[in-house]
Amino acid sequence: IVRILLGLVTITHIAACLFWWVKQMSNEPDEMTEFLIANYLDPDSNIVRQYVLACYFIITIFTTVGFGDISATNTYEQLVCMLLMTTGVVVFGTLLSEVQSGVAEMRRLPREKGQLIQKL
Repeated sequence: IVRILLGLVTITHIAACLFWWVKQMSNEPDEMTEFLIANYLDPDSNIVRQYVLACYFIITIFTTVGFGDISATNTYEQLVCMLLMTTGVVVFGTLLSEVQSGVAEMRRLPREKGQLIQKL
């Protein structure tokens, strides 16, 4: 479980940093200021608040919730979002597979223990 959580945190971190980098590189400073104000952040807000906003957006993409409060505003951001949506599908498919494997293993152990007891 810890390995899965660390993987999710790492992928979310990388995706959030990628999105924010593309956001900053593909927008003019006044567009970034408007974006921050529209998302209730002071344009001079610290990097932690901006990071939380980016992670929030990435998690809404990965979970396919997509509230619509933050969206891609240009072609570069749209391309990154498409890549991240696809990544989210793969991540959650892998997560479900790992959970299923864990449940199967938990069910297998008592069954094998019962078989060993019956043999004795």
